[in-house]
Amino acid sequence: MNNKGLFVLIVLLAAGCTSLGGAMGEISQLTPYSTKTPPVRTQDTVPTPTPVAVTPVPTATPRIHIVALTDTISSIALQYGVTIDAILKANPDVESTLMIVGDEILIPGGETAIQSDPDPALVDNLHFDGMNCMVSGGGLWCGALLRNMSGVDLEFPVAVFTFMDGNGENIETINVPAVMRKLPAGGEIPVVVFLEDLPAGYAGARVDLLSVDYAAAVSSGKNIQVEGSSISLDGLAGTISGNLVVETDDGSAKIDLTLAAAALDADGELVGVRRVDSSAAVDESVPFKIVVYSSGRDIADIILFAEAY
Repeated sequence: MNNKGLFVLIVLLAAGCTSLGGAMGEISQLTPYSTKTPPVRTQDTVPTPTPVAVTPVPTATPRIHIVALTDTISSIALQYGVTIDAILKANPDVESTLMIVGDEILIPGGETAIQSDPDPALVDNLHFDGMNCMVSGGGLWCGALLRNMSGVDLEFPVAVFTFMDGNGENIETINVPAVMRKLPAGGEIPVVVFLEDLPAGYAGARVDLLSVDYAAAVSSGKNIQVEGSSISLDGLAGTISGNLVVETDDGSAKIDLTLAAAALDADGELVGVRRVDSSAAVDESVPFKIVVYSSGRDIADIILFAEAY
């Protein structure tokens, strides 16, 4: 299958940071993030992935990314198919919240591109629920909820989506960081991918865990409290709104945060995700409103995810 012209569109639907403070506009524009290169996308017949397999990468040569106006550390990680932690480790002098347009970011390659070999003790306690793939236009949208039943907090999960033909043969795989960085004990987070072109011969797909880290032992001291929320549904569109308060014990006046709205159908399957990277003043009640769209079936419920950095 010819790889020319194929783009992996990771459906994390905000390309930059938006302040939630003051007069906040409605967050509703559907803007999938398109990668410039598909570094962890493989085609043709590939071995069946397992949670402890070393991920294939296109090259062992690190690359340089020039920071653009709308870039965030998470959008850069998604663009190159690497984890946030891998980028931060490769750039120890970079402050993820203080990047400047024109800064050069080293994108790790080879074995450092995505951490592999998760602790086998975790594998049996991490499950994907609501796996769903829908043909959208000439492309394919797939998503699932990754559930953590391990009893410990985790972070930087990466999933591998495998696409198969009618004979069950693997025709393509794509490695995707989860929508959120943190996966708390007993919690769940979305993992999604969008292919602009439907893989030739596609008949089905599955998702597996590729890598995950134990969360840092020391708490960041940053939290988000949601002060009530309401959901409005209208077929293929849904809105979740409310107020939130960000808290920190490090004396900061403003902190960065990520919000994501995950849309579920009547069967509890994931049908759409919208993510927003933003910032908010500490200890102030800040309104939020996120519109999320389904890739095919009516929305029956919306789950809100929020984390602070």
